[in-house]
Amino acid sequence: MSRMRAPSSSGRREKGYGRSAGLLTTCLVGLALLDGCTSSGVGSELARVPAAQPLRTSGADTALQLPKDKAFSIRLPSATKEAGLVGEADADANAKEDGNATAWARVSKGGKATGAFQLGHVLANDTGRQMDLTIDVDFDYSYEMKARPEPTAEAATVDLMLYVRDGRNRLVREFRFGQHSTANGSARRSSSERLSFEITLGPDNTASVFVFGQTQVATGDERGGEARLEVTNMTMRVRSELAPAVQAGTAP
Repeated sequence: MSRMRAPSSSGRREKGYGRSAGLLTTCLVGLALLDGCTSSGVGSELARVPAAQPLRTSGADTALQLPKDKAFSIRLPSATKEAGLVGEADADANAKEDGNATAWARVSKGGKATGAFQLGHVLANDTGRQMDLTIDVDFDYSYEMKARPEPTAEAATVDLMLYVRDGRNRLVREFRFGQHSTANGSARRSSSERLSFEITLGPDNTASVFVFGQTQVATGDERGGEARLEVTNMTMRVRSELAPAVQAGTAP
């Protein structure tokens, strides 16, 4: 099975099978982190939580801009592989502080392989007062999946999400950008995402905001597959504003 060509980092649609128009998504939501739930999606658990970035109140012109002002603190790649009796398996991943990440997995003649990454930042409210945050996340992405022979079952899959976890490790927000497989045949795609949402961060609490990407291939003997996912040019803009101070009551 031949190696697939690395996806373009431009974020523009590529020609080929499974072609799809570019996607632009905008969301606006409000959420209090203190009211989070305990459910867990794939890739939503951080293997290691870096030191948090303390936030201060900011206007539109003084917002925290990543990676321009600070490098992304969450950069966690992982890869596992397990070849079958006569097969070959390989996987790799990376996550860089400049907002680029890649995951790749390949299996030939049976086996399992997974490449994944988590890329984002940990934010902290150390002001002692409730803080409202507006977070804008932008990135380009591309993926390519192959399965041999075709048609075949879900030999290769690609997942792409964004999660927010609070300082108590509660999953409080989940956005799904896509879950794709070769169940309908080999495909490739490139697109862009623009996500805007609001959260309220309690005093002395933190928020881990990160994109999770995963490629996974699992096949039986005499079958193979390959998947590659690339996120490029990721930026995060964080605007913060303190909630009004509680006024002490006056004596009657």
